[in-house]
Amino acid sequence: MPKENETENVFIGIDPGKQGGLVYIQGGEICYTQMPSTEREIWNWFDEIPEPEGPLKERIAVIEKVHAMPGQGVTSMFTFGQGYGFLRACLIASGIRFQEVTPRTWQKEVGVPAKPKELTKPEHKLRLLAIAQQLFPRMPLWKEKKAKGRQLAVCDALLIAEYCRRENNA
Repeated sequence: MPKENETENVFIGIDPGKQGGLVYIQGGEICYTQMPSTEREIWNWFDEIPEPEGPLKERIAVIEKVHAMPGQGVTSMFTFGQGYGFLRACLIASGIRFQEVTPRTWQKEVGVPAKPKELTKPEHKLRLLAIAQQLFPRMPLWKEKKAKGRQLAVCDALLIAEYCRRENNA
């Protein structure tokens, strides 16, 4: 239990990309959004992350470490790289300590089984969503009608934030 005038650490998960999301967990509160479409909206989200109070309390983030994939166009990879760099810049400008983690690393920690080769990307995303729903069953987003796209966009970031929380002994 936090003492008076003391709050919990803030654990941030970032799934970069147009179809990704941003999540932070502080105590029992979860704040989430699909990846905003403009840099201003992304910065505003980072700017609203609360600064925890108390000795040794901080904001800590994990951003999914990504790389170019075969078959991706030059323009799309350039745009993706710009967005990824902007997310890192937001973390640095906000004074948020962060690390980059590969998908396999965070997925293993939160209980996602290795993806069999025959499993399609959409099937794998549904598997991630199911695990996020099991770990956070009371999250209001799961009960929203016609929210499957938002659920899929946020579930990776939520699991990355949970990985961050576990790695930082909360």
